[in-house]
Amino acid sequence: MRKTSMIAGVILGLALLLLSPTRSTALTIELDYVFSGDTPSGKVLPWLTATFENVTGGVQLTLSASGLTGGEFVQGNDKGSGQFGWGFNFLNDTSVAELEFKYQSEGSTGPQASAVLKGTDQFNAGAQGGDFDILFIWDNKNRFGSGDTAVYLISGIDGLNDGYFDVTSENGGGEGIYRSAAHVQGIPIEIINGKREGSAWIADGAPVPEPATMFLLGSGLIGVGVFVRRKFRK
Repeated sequence: MRKTSMIAGVILGLALLLLSPTRSTALTIELDYVFSGDTPSGKVLPWLTATFENVTGGVQLTLSASGLTGGEFVQGNDKGSGQFGWGFNFLNDTSVAELEFKYQSEGSTGPQASAVLKGTDQFNAGAQGGDFDILFIWDNKNRFGSGDTAVYLISGIDGLNDGYFDVTSENGGGEGIYRSAAHVQGIPIEIINGKREGSAWIADGAPVPEPATMFLLGSGLIGVGVFVRRKFRK
């Protein structure tokens, strides 16, 4: 009887934990999934990492390309050619334009983005990646490449925190729903007459579960716990 009560208690505790709104002090998004194109040559995943951390004055964003190798890089531009850089989503679409991004030289080893573009669902990550609200782009002379790190302080909105970036993309007619996506270029690909440079569309492979899904999962666990307790009481 005592053992059964302990099992039921564990199940109930797990359910409450899943339903709890609390979160860690930082949000890390790891881009380790290829949804279109070639595969980056780096064997250590993730290829790209973005960490949002609550700090005094706003949210500190650290972009890292520690998983890219050789001449692989992220670029993008704002000249109307549609070339994608590194995109993110934002919770409050009406205020995304108010966000301010300040490059921090301390902690950065890579180049500052030539621009950080903002607009509700304005940036499409190819045919399968969905639409994004924020896009980091670098120019041809200052690409964000292998081993680079760039740190930004994000501000401009009262009460801003890392949870504002823990949002999946609008589908935009594509197949994927991701929190972040990027276009990696300069991937070495072997072909019959030498080598060519390939490219990849990558994203975080584990999107955040929707609230409804979490509710159903939690409710199911609670139901199992109640059933176990009633059964063994009899």
